[in-house]
Amino acid sequence: MGLANSAIFYRSATIWGRGAPLTDEILTLKEVAAYLKVAERTLYRLAQDGKLPAFKVGGSWRFRRADIDQWIQRQTSAPDDVPIASAKGES
Repeated sequence: MGLANSAIFYRSATIWGRGAPLTDEILTLKEVAAYLKVAERTLYRLAQDGKLPAFKVGGSWRFRRADIDQWIQRQTSAPDDVPIASAKGES
């Protein structure tokens, strides 16, 4: 396999999930529930309320893994100028 063929294989392997992790990987409600270790109903409610980044395909919710990872980051980090107790809603 030549260098050009290797590059094509790597790109297609990445696209189809056989190479480097996909940045645009699309997950189902069930997959995200397992990933976050929460009930599917909880995710459905968060997606429906616009609190979790999601989109619908037909009538089914779908999630981009990168969006979920960014959402997790936002949930677990407090702004630099706000004391931790205030950021968590404590006084």
